[in-house]
Amino acid sequence: MYFKRIVLSVVGIVIALVLTAQSVYDISYSTYNCPDNLPYGTLLDKYCPNLQLWNNHDKNFPCHVSVIKLNGHYSDCKEANEYYPMSDKELKFIQSIRKSDLAFTNPFLVTLYRNFNGKRIKVNIPTTYWNITHKKPERVKDFIIKDFQLKRLVTVVYFDNRLFFFIKKDETSMTCYYYKSIGTFVYSNYGEVTAIDDNDSINYFLIWLASIPLPSLPKEEGQKILSLIVSKADGKNQFTIDLPFVFKDNTPRSIL
Repeated sequence: MYFKRIVLSVVGIVIALVLTAQSVYDISYSTYNCPDNLPYGTLLDKYCPNLQLWNNHDKNFPCHVSVIKLNGHYSDCKEANEYYPMSDKELKFIQSIRKSDLAFTNPFLVTLYRNFNGKRIKVNIPTTYWNITHKKPERVKDFIIKDFQLKRLVTVVYFDNRLFFFIKKDETSMTCYYYKSIGTFVYSNYGEVTAIDDNDSINYFLIWLASIPLPSLPKEEGQKILSLIVSKADGKNQFTIDLPFVFKDNTPRSIL
């Protein structure tokens, strides 16, 4: 259960249900489409920076574990240090691998197996890093949210395998994008069915989600809001719902 702490200011309990609408944003930050003729360092700085400034961009970055700045707050993402920066040895190793060597691929991780000292070792490489170290024919489609703009994200809740993204609509209202499962969310934005049922890929996604520097829903008020949204969903896999109130964040930020 993931809850973050915020103070709610609720103006009425009138909730308007609207049809799910998908707004496709420019995905020029996709590592899948990055140029073939630029050096690794240039691609790293543009597509996979260790610090992502979400407020400064209208485009969404792909799912890439790093430090994120949003609304003046920075994530405390210790996991980012596990991937960045890559040593020359690690870079040469990844560049030497061909797509045909991979055992599994998905929008979050590519996986291969290698024998080290007589042991078969599983090696996971973030899809974003794989793409910037390989030419277009060798790349794997990465994951970018297209349903909404990340810079307008107010808070997110992952609870009971369900996802709730609260997006600022204007100064007095928000829209909640509800997904019944991670698979539903990925399909809505990725556009095709993909294998993400392995724990490593799901954990990578959840680490990224947890690293977004957002406030949390208080447990009691948050449960009421989430229960109300689920009841309005009426069994649907996904839908959007307008909320005639905004979250007032008067407390320090906390990280999942």
